[in-house]
Amino acid sequence: MASKLVEILEDYQTHNDTVLIFNTLFGSYILCYLIYKLSQYVSPRIYPPYATFTEGTKADWDTRTVSTVHAVITTYLCFYMFLFDAEDSVGWFANPITHYSRLGVFTLSFTGGYMINDTIIVWRNRHGISAVKSTLFHHILATFGLYLNLYWNYPLFFAILYLSTEASTTFVNLRWWLYTMNMASTKRYLLAGLSMTLSFFLVRILLIPYWTIVAYMTGWKVLMQQPASVILFCLFFPIVGTSLNFFWFYHIFNGLLRAIAKKKNPSLYASGNLKKSGNLKQSGNLKQSGNLKQSGNLKQSGNLKQSGGLKKSLEDLKKSGGAKEQQQQQQQQQQQQQVLKQSGGVQQGKNSSSNNNLKSSGGASLSTSGKMRKKNN
Repeated sequence: MASKLVEILEDYQTHNDTVLIFNTLFGSYILCYLIYKLSQYVSPRIYPPYATFTEGTKADWDTRTVSTVHAVITTYLCFYMFLFDAEDSVGWFANPITHYSRLGVFTLSFTGGYMINDTIIVWRNRHGISAVKSTLFHHILATFGLYLNLYWNYPLFFAILYLSTEASTTFVNLRWWLYTMNMASTKRYLLAGLSMTLSFFLVRILLIPYWTIVAYMTGWKVLMQQPASVILFCLFFPIVGTSLNFFWFYHIFNGLLRAIAKKKNPSLYASGNLKKSGNLKQSGNLKQSGNLKQSGNLKQSGNLKQSGGLKKSLEDLKKSGGAKEQQQQQQQQQQQQQVLKQSGGVQQGKNSSSNNNLKSSGGASLSTSGKMRKKNN
């Protein structure tokens, strides 16, 4: 099939391939639009619950149908060029920077038509479709890279290499369809996750970084002779793309581990997120009760500390009260001494004055009694 396509493409003799590019862009756009409309017609007949979906979910479902068809076609063309084409399989690895491929131009133009169609559909359904921002960012960045490749006619190697990542898109869409069809607990869903992870790892984590390094080592001198814009393109897109691939694979692998754990221990995941949230709520209550108990202990210890502080403060008050009484006694004694000095011989303060009066009264009585004796005698 691909060899027949190569023969057809030989009819386009102009090196800039302007006619080929615009014809392929237009044809790809029309084909993707027709597949989108066909999915809207066929899907409710294959899967009747499709009719109950929201408009956003329906659009997501149908765009993934188009995405899958595009992924199958482009993956086939990319690997055909890398492995089987007599000219490209040798030329790209011998000269990855400036090698020209008419089939490569056709493949990139076909992808450009798909990108334009999908961007319009996603934008029209942006209020209901999932991951709108990341999808639009991906499409705009990819379309810009395709435009530069088609404008320069090189370096097609990096564009075709990163386009081969569509090999994992089919399994990504299959996994989403199974999840939307409430089949997340089935073996099919687990197998789709395993296939997605394996294809993602083989193509995006092993193949692309390896051949990117090989391309740099083989064509570095040629690359340094190109304009600054070409050098920036060959350095920026592979580095950013590889970094994103590693980031996404980290999350995909963690999701696969959770799915395997759920399959091995279904009792722990019974009732879905409700049971999980219930366990979390229960643990939260336990933690809260523990906090209350701890706060009670803290309050009790605070009361003890407070009572100890009150006891200590009482002792301090007693001490301060005794000191105050002693100070008052000293002041009284001083006042009494002053009074004694002024009166010329009154003996001690206010408290002793009453005693002195008693003594004086007692002395008076003794003197009268003495006089009475004298008189009697």
